[in-house]
Amino acid sequence: MKERGTFLVPTFITLEDLTQPGGDYTGPVLELRGKFIMPQAEKVFKKALALGVKIATGADNSYTATTLPWFVSPRTNIFNQTNMLN
Repeated sequence: MKERGTFLVPTFITLEDLTQPGGDYTGPVLELRGKFIMPQAEKVFKKALALGVKIATGADNSYTATTLPWFVSPRTNIFNQTNMLN
């Protein structure tokens, strides 16, 4: 990926939501799935970071300048909470 300039665009927000009861995607099966997949996704993120792969994030909705800080801040905390940057 690094050699070709390809970005990794992980879907951590969706995975994190799967692990939380009462989120947008909720239910015992989805929560179990999220708890299984999240550690694998963390490994991929850490490996890509270590290899120097460019990483991006995005959203498929209509955020504005006033809603963006509300959206971004909690989401970036996911990387800190899971120690993905260490």
